[in-house]
Amino acid sequence: WLVTLMRELGWSVKVATSNKRALARGEERCYAFDACAPVKVAHGLVNQSGQTLFLPKILTLQASQDLSGSTCSMEQAIPEMVSSALTARDISNSVISPILSLGDGYNSKLLKQQLQDALPQLAPPGSSISNKALKLAMNKAQAAQSDYERELIAIGEQTLDYASKQQLATVVICGQLHVIHETAINADIPRLLRENGVMALPVDCFPVSAHTPQMGRIEWAEANRSLRAAHTAREMGNVYPLLLNSFGCGPASFVDSIFAYLMEG
Repeated sequence: WLVTLMRELGWSVKVATSNKRALARGEERCYAFDACAPVKVAHGLVNQSGQTLFLPKILTLQASQDLSGSTCSMEQAIPEMVSSALTARDISNSVISPILSLGDGYNSKLLKQQLQDALPQLAPPGSSISNKALKLAMNKAQAAQSDYERELIAIGEQTLDYASKQQLATVVICGQLHVIHETAINADIPRLLRENGVMALPVDCFPVSAHTPQMGRIEWAEANRSLRAAHTAREMGNVYPLLLNSFGCGPASFVDSIFAYLMEG
């Protein structure tokens, strides 16, 4: 969604990707030694001047099946932390950090207002963005995100079908997406599972049953998705949930015990 939106608004987009050195570099640059691993990776990604960084402050996300929740406070503070750390190291970059609420969908009234308020930031240098152009960009970004999410679930359904026919164990890897997909953090556990003959299925590809309890009291969107996926997997009987969390994760300190409770019996 973000990549499509920025491209449609006239930017040439390069997605920041990490490697196994990103965490170590982040530990050198982050001023809070006990910050969580994703925050340190964010510090490790940028160390050059003259760049335009798009670091939105995302307050809410969609969980699954029209459910939503908040992001954690550390995620929300990453734009300010990274920007301040760069300034302290005399690295000059332009940082674009609009406040975005994605919990009510990618075309909600609140999100439209937030993007309209941020138009002066979002316009490429020497240009402007009309409300009509913003609406068109939002529509294309929403379509791209919908296609992406459908394709993810299709991958999950194919994986479950193949594992069933081949009588292979399937492990659904639960946790925050920036942990389970981040090679600098996930300790290569998905690869280790595959090398030992297990189908490793990330939670964003796992189809959560519509009959799974909504767990509306879970504050965080990604925690909600993971716990509901774990519950669905437990009810299926042939899929095994695995929860991956990063060091220093505040939400995980609450979610771990709930995950363990759901898996009892």
